[in-house]
Amino acid sequence: MQPDDEPGMAVVVECAENPGQRMITWIDHGNIISPWLLRKAILCAIDQGWNPKQRGQQIVFRFEGDHIKEK
Repeated sequence: MQPDDEPGMAVVVECAENPGQRMITWIDHGNIISPWLLRKAILCAIDQGWNPKQRGQQIVFRFEGDHIKEK
């Protein structure tokens, strides 16, 4: 593992048609990637200004405990 590698797994969300800004959420190993977690990540990203239909720099989050926070 490199010093700048993230531990865990990344979930990437973007629009299927005309992709714009991407949302990446890092999830520690051992967590189940469930519909609940994905919904929470998407809603949190939208609250933080993520706009999947507009071009822009990707937004990155980390799932910690039972909450998601921006990196």
